[in-house]
Amino acid sequence: MKKKITYSTILFSILMVIFFLPMVQEHFSIFTFAPLNGVTQEKKIQPFTFSNYYKGTWQGSIENYISANYGFREPSIRLYNQYLWDVYKKTHSKTIVRSDDNWLFEKMFVQDYYEGLQYKFADNPEKLKTKFRNEARRLHFVQEILKEYGKTLFVMVEPGKGDIYPEHLPQNKTYLRQKNLSAVDYYPLLFDSLHINYININTWFKAIKDTASFNLYPQTGTHWSNIASAYATDSLIRYMEKLGNVNMKNISLGKPYPDKTRKPDADLDELLNLNRPIPLEKPNTYVDITTLPDSTAVKPSIIIVGDSYLWNISYQIDLKEFFHSNPYWYYNSTIYWDNAFSSTKEIKDLAMKLINTDFIMLSYCSTMLYELGNDFIPQALVSLCCNTEEIDSVVSVIKGRILANTEWKSNIKAKADAQGKDFEALIEENARYTLFQNPEEFFPELAGPEIPKKRNSVLNEMYEIQKQFTDDYELQHFVYSIYANPNWLKTVKEHAEKRNTSMIATLREEAQFALDEQRNKQSIQ
Repeated sequence: MKKKITYSTILFSILMVIFFLPMVQEHFSIFTFAPLNGVTQEKKIQPFTFSNYYKGTWQGSIENYISANYGFREPSIRLYNQYLWDVYKKTHSKTIVRSDDNWLFEKMFVQDYYEGLQYKFADNPEKLKTKFRNEARRLHFVQEILKEYGKTLFVMVEPGKGDIYPEHLPQNKTYLRQKNLSAVDYYPLLFDSLHINYININTWFKAIKDTASFNLYPQTGTHWSNIASAYATDSLIRYMEKLGNVNMKNISLGKPYPDKTRKPDADLDELLNLNRPIPLEKPNTYVDITTLPDSTAVKPSIIIVGDSYLWNISYQIDLKEFFHSNPYWYYNSTIYWDNAFSSTKEIKDLAMKLINTDFIMLSYCSTMLYELGNDFIPQALVSLCCNTEEIDSVVSVIKGRILANTEWKSNIKAKADAQGKDFEALIEENARYTLFQNPEEFFPELAGPEIPKKRNSVLNEMYEIQKQFTDDYELQHFVYSIYANPNWLKTVKEHAEKRNTSMIATLREEAQFALDEQRNKQSIQ
């Protein structure tokens, strides 16, 4: 007689299938799945030692490795995330929130709109105002010093999704503290009072959002939409032309049209790792961009210090069409689009780098303005006003303080051990961080309301040379490269002496040769 199949038997069978599925995927390569979106770190099993075993770190590394590498992990995570979305109207993410009408926001934009991010940086608004005023004062100094050398600094205030579309924000049930101060509201007041150059895309987008035929922010993305960034770029180029009194190439924007979603207009949706895309209220809109030919246009150089909003521009426009060089100092840390440097920590001659650049743009959105420049501003101010030897001397003094302070020293030692970093290098890093948090303590001449008179002695020498090459932006760049390379500079000086020609003439000849060589390589590519 056949036994009756019970529900418990069926449930047990399903559980066994689920249990053995990971082994099936691991041993049969026919099962492959698209990787999950987001930042991931490779998990490795620690070497077995009695110490690791006693501390429990070895066992923990095994658990972490299994959790990151079990079979059918990708589809199971997507299935669970979709379940949360469909049934509970929630996301699994700690940083992405969903509104009632299925708009996605990064949590910090929601918090900044309802409460402000002020409490992350100061326990009361007056302290934060002091921080903003100090930073704006330093920025004004940097702008005016660079102006002496014919260089132009400005800020682009990017918009914030919560500021532009507050009607789509989730209802506030979390943020109960009073909102007293917002960086995107306060900084422009300081810029106006100090006559700091800036273009405010945030206020512009607020003014046009109700009449625009397209979304300035995508429903499921965190950055400005591709089409909005295209219009912003057009305005940015025209602003730079007026500010720097130069003629640059311009762009022409075609007629907007709906199309399937392009990256990164659904970057938050992608990070949720759902089984299917979130339905949109209306298709995203795009525009074709054309670079207008102009034989009289120049290609200035620019350094861009800023957040991730620039990616939307670079996906659509080849910046090399408009700039001779355009290194992107991402949060003043990682450097993109620069053959010489990959990190701002590698730059030892910041002052010379700045005066060899026509435009310096700080580009930050509403929530990132709280950390405007990410320490670039004090670093630039100190570098422009003080010689490298003076800065190194102060750093040595601070390192002495660290070594004399048992608690400070111990904390750095523990951090070095935990992160596998060199102890001496970490002391150096902490000393420089301390200097740039309050440079006025170590260089009193930088304090006060007046523009400092002190200058890095190398600047004037370099500027006098550069003035001989104002007829060619690209040639200026190679003159700087020669001066930044001691061996190259020595060779040029020897050539000038040997041929009994002026240093300026020899520099021009050498720089022109290097420029022609670069152009030949680019034409071959």
